[in-house]
Amino acid sequence: MQISLSALLAGFILFSCSESKDEIDPVEIIVNERIDPVFFIEEIIPIFDQHCLYCHSEEHTMHHHYKISPYLTASEAYYELISGGYVDTISPEQSLLYLKVAGTTAGIRMPPSGKLSDYEIQKILGWINYGAPNN
Repeated sequence: MQISLSALLAGFILFSCSESKDEIDPVEIIVNERIDPVFFIEEIIPIFDQHCLYCHSEEHTMHHHYKISPYLTASEAYYELISGGYVDTISPEQSLLYLKVAGTTAGIRMPPSGKLSDYEIQKILGWINYGAPNN
């Protein structure tokens, strides 16, 4: 009797496994955000150097006698952005820095000389999404 119960149980397990019609739906993975860090010094500062320093520097202030905040020189940019409230790591898309370069706020898009490339704008947003480290 014990052998027949074991055989019956084994048959039930094999039958239920082989006849299982439950399919696992494939998971679609969309990679639209960079998951590795964006480096402030290596990737963000060069954007500022190329597009922003003409106005956002001490040199401009001294020459034109007014400061355009924030200063975006390599030595001052991080402190100016963080302490000046230009970066919101809780809601990165609401960061003033991002809104200005993306052109989604009232006022002048930055830089006024022409839009940053989409890649550069995404780098800035990626840096903020990553927590805006001083790396």
